[in-house]
Amino acid sequence: MANWSELHTDVLQHLTSFLSLPDLHRFGAVCRNWHSVARQNCHPPRQLPWLVLGEDDATHKRKFFSLEENRTYLIDIPELQGQYLCGSSYGWLFTLDIEYNFRLLNPFTRKCYDLPPLPPYNPHCDNTKLCWIDGAQMGGKSHLGS
Repeated sequence: MANWSELHTDVLQHLTSFLSLPDLHRFGAVCRNWHSVARQNCHPPRQLPWLVLGEDDATHKRKFFSLEENRTYLIDIPELQGQYLCGSSYGWLFTLDIEYNFRLLNPFTRKCYDLPPLPPYNPHCDNTKLCWIDGAQMGGKSHLGS
């Protein structure tokens, strides 16, 4: 009898290309080898987005709502504790902590990037657009020197 946990990585990666996010998560729970392959899949198949609803008061796990399945999932993501969610794009979450540190986080692979701090507030800048900062044009219109 074949040992499913020893399937070749290429075969497993091909299989993950057909899985939804919940199924990809279940796939990763089978064994260590499958978990490793599931974590490498940074670009799950196209599907309806998930909504991030906040923390569950009882478990402190983050609540995600699947529009496709009309179901809420509680997922333990310690990297999100103490983080405010500001937005998301292509599966990445843009977060902010209480000290105004920004970060990008993929909640399924747990890959995380700390972002550089925002430039200091400039009262001469129209804050709805990027503008001149330290003599370099970042876009938008500068009010410096006018």
